[in-house]
Amino acid sequence: MTLHSDIPEDMLDDFTMKGQISLRYDVKDDRTPKVYESVELILEMMQRGVEIESNYPMHDGVLKALLKDVKGKWLVVGSARPYYEALLLSKGCEVDVWEIKRKESSVKGLRYIQKEDLEHRVYDGVLAISSLEHFGLGRYGDPLDPWGDIRAIDDIRDCLKPDGKVIMSIPCGKDELIWNKHRVYGKHRMSGFLSGWMVKQYVRENWRNGEETVFELTK
Repeated sequence: MTLHSDIPEDMLDDFTMKGQISLRYDVKDDRTPKVYESVELILEMMQRGVEIESNYPMHDGVLKALLKDVKGKWLVVGSARPYYEALLLSKGCEVDVWEIKRKESSVKGLRYIQKEDLEHRVYDGVLAISSLEHFGLGRYGDPLDPWGDIRAIDDIRDCLKPDGKVIMSIPCGKDELIWNKHRVYGKHRMSGFLSGWMVKQYVRENWRNGEETVFELTK
């Protein structure tokens, strides 16, 4: 997949919602996945009681509380360091990881899937930590789509059980598209993004140059 350092002209209005979203550039190329510890290693460390951090340690306390009594089948949306899938596996959950590229797993209870695999799956919960804001920007080798994040959260709704929940984090503040790095959600983008969801709770965290917010959502 070609990396686009500029937004194609015919997509500019949609990406910026006709100028309602400010635009700046900070182009990243993460089409080749970085190598982190294996999920087997992180899972083994957790089982031995070793204290380890995720890639987003400012969320770890909140997420451990939200995931304290989880069970059943969970979907993890996007994965860099495989901390979250290991955490869910350590609690006895079955875990699917939604990735852009096809991957294989040798870990019991863990599968890697792609968008087309979601159609026939149903989940008790979905965990999307700093992932949805990247959909459709091409940074990770995905196709360009101005509405990629909204399509992704709609796909999540379709495969979530009626009593299921979504735990996610996204950057919040003034509407901004940092091409091709990520989106920042303000009043314009957020209204469409969370349409149809009930926000059960949210926690704001200071993070880098913005405000990262953890949401718990239900249908």
